Amino acid sequence: MCTVAGEDEGMPEAVDKSIFDRRSLAEWADAYPYRYAEAGLSAEELIAATAMLGVPSLPESAIIVSGDLSRMPPNMLTIDGALVGASRSLATVPSLSWLRSSISAARQGDGSAAAWIPIAAGTYYMDPLSLLAGDLEQVLTDRSIALHTHASTPSALGSADLVIVGAHGGLAEHNGFFRGLSDDTQEPLDFAHLVDAVRNSRVALLFVCSGGRFDRHPESGALAGLAHKLLDLGLDAVVAPSWPIPFTVARPWLDAFLRSWNDGSPIMECYRAGNDTVARETSHDFSRSLAMALYGNPYITR
Repeated sequence: MCTVAGEDEGMPEAVDKSIFDRRSLAEWADAYPYRYAEAGLSAEELIAATAMLGVPSLPESAIIVSGDLSRMPPNMLTIDGALVGASRSLATVPSLSWLRSSISAARQGDGSAAAWIPIAAGTYYMDPLSLLAGDLEQVLTDRSIALHTHASTPSALGSADLVIVGAHGGLAEHNGFFRGLSDDTQEPLDFAHLVDAVRNSRVALLFVCSGGRFDRHPESGALAGLAHKLLDLGLDAVVAPSWPIPFTVARPWLDAFLRSWNDGSPIMECYRAGNDTVARETSHDFSRSLAMALYGNPYITR
């Protein structure tokens, strides 16, 4: 059995193995979350993958403390056979102490934002990152957000409260952990430089394949992944997919997110607005509409 927070003063509630089976989590992790990007994966297979990874109930908005569920994208948990992310707003935090610290810091944003999509010299205009940049150009221009497309990490990211990054994400072959970023030529980008550049930001939106993936080191037990690293360095929130997504998800998602963000809504509502918009535009293709997940403080606003 596993436990979840109950409604009675946060007391733990035992979850029967018929709802959540730890053995199913290990089996799921052999193929997922990466397999959610598989073109031939049917909706039935997608939902069935987490049929035994459920919780008895959750409120409309909920915070998941990662713990043993660190590998599990929260949107893909189930309640009565339905994916939780389709009807609820969720945020995952590394720990309750981390969340308390973020809330206590009460960092205020200045409204600044910058975007970076590295376009390698000599690439074709139909390459994914070129198409992504073209797709997002008007969305960003309408909000006066500068889009940087050169290969090196732009200095503008270092002074932006909200950073938007689009790049390819790769996994290490030996353990499946997030390895780093690259451009369309598969040239590795300076991962350490990017992480260092955005450490003073509050929010990162990552259109980076597997950029929201969390893994737990088998020896140290420490969490590994780009989103976790950014939270550990001081960001308040990261929104990213745990599996590869097509570039076409980014425009509708970002447009809805920024509209809600600029209106002063909490980031939990903003990311949900993006997911709901993608759902409407993709006939509720869960592999796309539930890909972007929120990690970090769900209460922060612009």
